[in-house]
Amino acid sequence: MTGYFIISMDCESKWGSADRLQPYHHEMFTNEALISIYRKIVKLLKKYDMCATFAFVMAMILNEQERQRFAPLFNLQSESSKDWLSHFRVFESSGELNGWFEPELLNIVREYPQHEIACHSFCHSPMTDDVLSSEQACIELDAALKIAKTKNIK
Repeated sequence: MTGYFIISMDCESKWGSADRLQPYHHEMFTNEALISIYRKIVKLLKKYDMCATFAFVMAMILNEQERQRFAPLFNLQSESSKDWLSHFRVFESSGELNGWFEPELLNIVREYPQHEIACHSFCHSPMTDDVLSSEQACIELDAALKIAKTKNIK
């Protein structure tokens, strides 16, 4: 049987569980571990002549200078009833950002131009009324587009 298939990677790291981080997230989602697994994934895809879509949480691929530029957006939700990023802010204030930001992941995927790079929002905030207002959701998506432009992602 022949057919078509789609491989789509949600590239989230700690952003995907930002509201409910557990100790195992900190053990598994380190920058070193992420770099290692991304290298293995793209090599396996190349070995089997397969393409994939890598949908990045755009905040995750920011370098230090870019993080400073987009810093105000990490406080966007603090006024909402459900603060998706409250755990992130605790780690940010302590300087423990391992597993939150790793721009090298984008570079690893870009080494293999057959892959598509996509957006998984700015910081993976649920687009629900109890987390983001319509205005905040627009700001989140606009930030993702600005990062894509900064990173030359089309």
